[in-house]
Amino acid sequence: MSRYPSSYSHDRPAVATLLNYVLLLVLIGVVVWKLWPAHTGPTAIDWEKQTVKVPPIDLAADEKANIELFKKASPSVVNITTVAYRRSTFNV
Repeated sequence: MSRYPSSYSHDRPAVATLLNYVLLLVLIGVVVWKLWPAHTGPTAIDWEKQTVKVPPIDLAADEKANIELFKKASPSVVNITTVAYRRSTFNV
């Protein structure tokens, strides 16, 4: 026979179960709140109204020469990535 009162032994699992349900509902609420799309504020930004139109500026001769040089050289550029695997006593 148990030393604890009978009311204590029966109420404890009910309280723990209720706490589990409350925590589950809070977790579901947080997930829904984070994933639900916000309906406040503007839904789309009209970037045509936000940008300032600047007339094109005539470039200097040396800037035009640099641009042409980069346009001619860009097909011949090669990007190289070097990866090495290093072993140690902890990494077999």
